[in-house]
Amino acid sequence: MSAQVIDVYNGHTFKWIWLYRQTESKHFYNPRDMDSAEKSIIRSFELTFHKKNKDLVLNSYFPYIMEEAILQKHKNKTIKIHTVGYRKMFCLHNMWKSVNFDHPATFGTIAMESDQKDMILKDLEKFMTRKEYYRKVRKAWKRGYLLFGPPGTRKSTLIAAIANYLNFDIYDLELTALTRNSDEVVGCHNQ
Repeated sequence: MSAQVIDVYNGHTFKWIWLYRQTESKHFYNPRDMDSAEKSIIRSFELTFHKKNKDLVLNSYFPYIMEEAILQKHKNKTIKIHTVGYRKMFCLHNMWKSVNFDHPATFGTIAMESDQKDMILKDLEKFMTRKEYYRKVRKAWKRGYLLFGPPGTRKSTLIAAIANYLNFDIYDLELTALTRNSDEVVGCHNQ
């Protein structure tokens, strides 16, 4: 079974063929096809192009395809909110639970001074464009904001708007439950 898609890139035509075939052995295992319900099925793409375009494919087309795949994956991602429950004798990494995050807040709907909103949006845009720079200088690609104020001042709404704008997950960590740095690793051992 197969299907094909014709793609035009920089004026050159590329033909992608989706191949889907059953193997004869029921004990076959294809580690590159982890989504297959039956491990005896091989699914793959085959790319056909003129040999004079080999350098274009390797140096420009493949990087373009990979970048587009990452962008599409990020665009179609469902935002999650992750929370952690603290129990003695459990490792922190085993306690994270997540649910879909469907808060409607956006920068278009939140009540905020327009100059503050613009400042945050410019900062977020700058942050997003500097991922490669952080990797190059071997620093963690992260950005933090300290929000403070009494309950009801829309701190969580701003966080929701930022998460929706960047399409990033939220990790909610209740710091009042911790009394010392070692609390989160009490009882953690290799199991």
